[in-house]
Amino acid sequence: MSVFVYSPDPAKLLSAFQQALSIPEGQADALSWVQDADGDLTHRTPRWGGRMFFKTFALEDKLEFRAYVLKTPAGETLTTPLEDGVYHGQLVQTLVSHFAGQYSRIEVIHPVKPVVTPPSLT
Repeated sequence: MSVFVYSPDPAKLLSAFQQALSIPEGQADALSWVQDADGDLTHRTPRWGGRMFFKTFALEDKLEFRAYVLKTPAGETLTTPLEDGVYHGQLVQTLVSHFAGQYSRIEVIHPVKPVVTPPSLT
């Protein structure tokens, strides 16, 4: 799945999103997302963190949050449909709550694109 956020200035919106990631957990404006060493987003909470990742792309007229799920060496998906729904729902909620006025519409598109097997599972 991907979340497309249409904006007159996608790079500016991405910059604002990345700046908001630095707000410490527990503060009122803190996002429920963290960035890993590769720049991918995952959920901050212990229950949901690390179950799925979003890569971000600033395109000409939109910002794309492309979802990647974890797979085992045998190719089995480790991300459940519930987690898929939580991640996409929470991302849309974050955008609506924190970045209103910086985009014209949001679209959620299927299917999920798998990522390579994480090293810890090989």
